[in-house]
Amino acid sequence: MPVNFEYDKEKNILYCYCKGPATVEEFKSVMTTIISSTEYPPDLNTLWDVKGVDFSTVDKKFEEQLIFAREHFPERGASKIAIIAPDDLRYGMLRMYQALSGGLPQEVQVFRDNADGEKWLLTE
Repeated sequence: MPVNFEYDKEKNILYCYCKGPATVEEFKSVMTTIISSTEYPPDLNTLWDVKGVDFSTVDKKFEEQLIFAREHFPERGASKIAIIAPDDLRYGMLRMYQALSGGLPQEVQVFRDNADGEKWLLTE
């Protein structure tokens, strides 16, 4: 799952544009990159655009593995995470992910478009 990062210093938002097949190992690698950056703080609000991700292997078990992996990155603190999922399959799967991740300190919300996700990230 290659990810292109864009950090908007003015808005203090990290944009992650994801493509390809989703794997837990790749997610861990991306999280390590985020928390290791010297360009931005590890606990900043993040917009994940997953329009280009192959969801053919995403199911509840996969989502639970992602949540378990997220627990190993406490540096993310209480950051807000907006996930952009415009189509019904991604949106439904990620709403389930949102519900399952309720026990973590980061607040997750799923949106259909980037503008709504960004607006939510910018609200206190």
